[in-house]
Amino acid sequence: MKDQELILRFLAFYFNGKNYEKPMKEFLNKFSQKNHNAMMIFLLKHEKLFVSTIDVVFESLGKEAFRPTRSINAAVFDSVMVGLARRIEVDSDLDNYKVKKAYEELLADEKYLELISQSTSDEKNVSERFHMAIEKFRSM
Repeated sequence: MKDQELILRFLAFYFNGKNYEKPMKEFLNKFSQKNHNAMMIFLLKHEKLFVSTIDVVFESLGKEAFRPTRSINAAVFDSVMVGLARRIEVDSDLDNYKVKKAYEELLADEKYLELISQSTSDEKNVSERFHMAIEKFRSM
């Protein structure tokens, strides 16, 4: 998966996740098309949010982030990034140990593991995995 697609997933779900409908590709394309003319301005405006979130991820989790197995899992990426970004909105001074612990607890949850590995573009599964990630990082 390309870096650009992961960034698009983050932005689309962060700003429009409540309106998600499958198929995933169409959801991402619609978000991209809607913001196409303003994409550079949009990206510059929200660059700090993305960068601060990804910084927390890599300071807390290192290069194994988003990899429940060997490769990056897009469902883990989008839900963890949005969950952490929502927390950063409220409190940007996060403890790396608490972030890592919350992440590990999320990946140890059988329900979350199911949501990131089966029918990952299903509306119900998308909604549930985002809810779980947002709540996990909110409560840390």
